[in-house]
Amino acid sequence: MVEKSRSGIELRSGKTFPEMEQTEQTKKTEEPVTLAGIFSSIQDMKSEFGSLNIKIDKLTSSNGKLEKAISTIQDSLKNLDSQLQTLQQTTTGIESEHDLFKQTIKDQGMKISSMEKKINEITSELSKTKKRMVDLDSRGRRRNLRILGLPENTEAGDLLKLFSEMLYSLFNETLETSPLIDRAHRIPFSRRSAELRPRAVVLSLHYYTTKEAILREARKKRKLFFNSTHIPIVEDYPPEIFAERKKYREVMSEMYKLDLNPSLCFPAKLIIFPEKSQPLRIYSPQEGWEYIKNFKVKPTE
Repeated sequence: MVEKSRSGIELRSGKTFPEMEQTEQTKKTEEPVTLAGIFSSIQDMKSEFGSLNIKIDKLTSSNGKLEKAISTIQDSLKNLDSQLQTLQQTTTGIESEHDLFKQTIKDQGMKISSMEKKINEITSELSKTKKRMVDLDSRGRRRNLRILGLPENTEAGDLLKLFSEMLYSLFNETLETSPLIDRAHRIPFSRRSAELRPRAVVLSLHYYTTKEAILREARKKRKLFFNSTHIPIVEDYPPEIFAERKKYREVMSEMYKLDLNPSLCFPAKLIIFPEKSQPLRIYSPQEGWEYIKNFKVKPTE
């Protein structure tokens, strides 16, 4: 039969909790206490205290290692802080040097710009000076004639008399008397062998009008011979102008074939005289070739 305890809980055995606790205590008090049991309990307590001491020693040892590790970490942090300070100082120095370099580069850039400006001015002035020198050289050669193809060692004795008589014999139809020559010489080029063409002879006539008259007749006659030798007589130009005029040779040769009657004027300008057209000036060989190209494709009337 199920009974209710004082606390209201029913128990199958018919006993309440207080009654059961009292029964257990009675059982314990009934067990006899012996010396061996006490000794065993003391031994157990000693063993537990020994184990506890070992744990405490281990904990103390671990605490020492931890303190040592913490000390090492603190030293490392101090060393790292010192390195960071050094790095910061180095960085500050580098930044200062960088700023100095930037300023130096800026200054150098300004100097370079100024130098480039001066160089451009000097180059422009040098170009103008070179043109003036060529112009002065050309003016100094205005009364000069250049004779090409005259064999070496032809001249002997009085050179001025020899060349004066030679010019008179070639142009006696135009010249009333032997022309007056101030100077005569061959250009100072070294001859390596006898097979090389003779050096040109430069004559400086006393009168510019005489020189112009001889040139006009030389252009009319085209080919001149002295002692059976073909001797072209041309105007004497500075090397710079001669090089510029030489560039027109091929284009002028092609224009002659097309009956364009080209004429090369000083210093290096080409004038053509097409039939039934006004004279046309050409200022470069490329412009001349372009004119020839267009002239060939022009339909015939």
